[in-house]
Amino acid sequence: MNFTVYLGGLPAWVDADDIESWLVAENLAADSVKLIRDHETQESRGFAFVEASNADEMEAIIQRFDRAPLEDRLLRASPAQPLSPESGAHSSTPRRGLGYLQCNVSDITGGLHREYWLQNLAA
Repeated sequence: MNFTVYLGGLPAWVDADDIESWLVAENLAADSVKLIRDHETQESRGFAFVEASNADEMEAIIQRFDRAPLEDRLLRASPAQPLSPESGAHSSTPRRGLGYLQCNVSDITGGLHREYWLQNLAA
């Protein structure tokens, strides 16, 4: 079973260590945090995927961070949705991505992200 949380609305300065420290401060645990970066510039794309160990932990992360204020914005947290065939993920045109789609994010590119997507596709 997959317990991955989409965490969006992140400012550009946020990195995976920041997210991990927020989780620790809230007594929440994550198996991994994957901050999504632009392949060419390495700048944050403003969202991350947080893998929880179970459904309860995933729900606790979502409850704590969905609509939480950070600077002049509200964070968004929700269960990550696998890419569907309708989104073009399995069309004849090759696409790269994480295997998750949320909030109109459909063009995640990059070699490392492709490897992660392929690992999750096989799981």
